[in-house]
Amino acid sequence: MKPKGKKRIIGYMKRIYLDNASTTRISKTALDAMTPYFQTLWANPSGVHSSSAAARARYEDSRKKVAGIIGCGDDEIIFTSSGSEANCLAVKGAARANADRGRHIISSSAEHKSVMLALEELCSEGFEVTYIDPGKDGITDAEKVRAAIRDDTTLVCVMYANNETGAVQPVKEISRAAHAGGALFFTDAVQAAGALPLDASLIGADMLSLSGHKINAPKGIGALYVKNGTRLRPLINGSQERGLRGGTENAAFAASFAAALCEARDRISDTERVAALRDMLYRRIKADVPDVVINGSPTSRLPGILNLTFKGVQNDGLLHLLDIAGIEASAVSACEANAREPSHVLLSMGLSAEEANSSVRFSLCRDNTEEEIRRAAETVSDIIKKLRSAL
Repeated sequence: MKPKGKKRIIGYMKRIYLDNASTTRISKTALDAMTPYFQTLWANPSGVHSSSAAARARYEDSRKKVAGIIGCGDDEIIFTSSGSEANCLAVKGAARANADRGRHIISSSAEHKSVMLALEELCSEGFEVTYIDPGKDGITDAEKVRAAIRDDTTLVCVMYANNETGAVQPVKEISRAAHAGGALFFTDAVQAAGALPLDASLIGADMLSLSGHKINAPKGIGALYVKNGTRLRPLINGSQERGLRGGTENAAFAASFAAALCEARDRISDTERVAALRDMLYRRIKADVPDVVINGSPTSRLPGILNLTFKGVQNDGLLHLLDIAGIEASAVSACEANAREPSHVLLSMGLSAEEANSSVRFSLCRDNTEEEIRRAAETVSDIIKKLRSAL
């Protein structure tokens, strides 16, 4: 017989997810919007019978909802499989369709990897790209863009808000500079959705990309706004999406995306609370450990992103220990995580490879709590101290 005594209780510590810039959890609103398409509206929206007509009507309703938030016509929204596809369609599609005007493109050197690789491919086809490095605050200077425009410049690509530092770009000024030089302006608004206004006419964008899984919709759905009159060559041939994106329409995910985008718009006031949590995380870490630097603008940035350099600490070891402790964060965009190279975004801002490899991105959402942030800050501080003491 075992001796009597207190029972040992093995506690479960809830994990704290601070990698929302990588992906977000699907919301109940977005999940509920999908359900009918797996039960009653499963017909092909491009079919000719009544079931298809019902699916088509709801699919077009989703397009209308997205268009309402972008402030554009329904026929100016193209659904895609992701933000990366939308980026590639905008960059490669516009460059190739307008090559008769010129083959010069201007881009920030801190763009998402999908844009950078699309530009690299265009260079192999004879296009020329001028890259503008952002400042130390991660912001691209509109005047530098203006100065780089030439007679043969056809396209300017600068994202709305950076996915690694959260730095918000002066897209209105950059779009004016592009248009004054006769060029198209494309902005990757994937990370900005849910935190910043998306009205394309106010931004001045000819093309604007979005992604579902960054706003609590599923992975596998994105959208590209294409201003009427903008010439674009498709990447995937077919009759769907005005001939600009072939493939059977994903009505279920489009409905989920539209619902999530509307929900994000209606809850944009939550950004103030998220920003307060972000600032709380930084203050608590900064107060407990020295040599911590914010990467990106301390003022013009997204509410949920905090990118920090911890001098003398390798981010791979830090992230591993944080994961063991139940804190989930990242070092670079998830699209580049397997490359194991320093962030090209931080390098473009003037950080050394060593500094970039000592940087971690914490990205918060409206579901995070003060208790989670307190625990995360304490855990980060404890691990940093241990890692530095081992040097």
